[in-house]
Amino acid sequence: MGLSTEKPIGAKWSPVEIAFVKVYYRCHDTGWIARQLGRQPVSVRVKANGNDLRKAPHRDMWFNKYGKSGAFRDFKRKFKK
Repeated sequence: MGLSTEKPIGAKWSPVEIAFVKVYYRCHDTGWIARQLGRQPVSVRVKANGNDLRKAPHRDMWFNKYGKSGAFRDFKRKFKK
């Protein structure tokens, strides 16, 4: 058993987490977004649906669907400026 980096169930979403989902959800893998945020993929999908976000219709339209590791950390730095 490893240590979990996921947030507890029902953890509040910060404005920067919501902004991250809005920027990356359409064209990136939901599992990747969840790992960046330390949340479950289903939590990301629920938040995206609650914000009327949808995936691009065809996976071939997705950019680099997995993105880079540490993307949320970098995004937070830019968001706060």
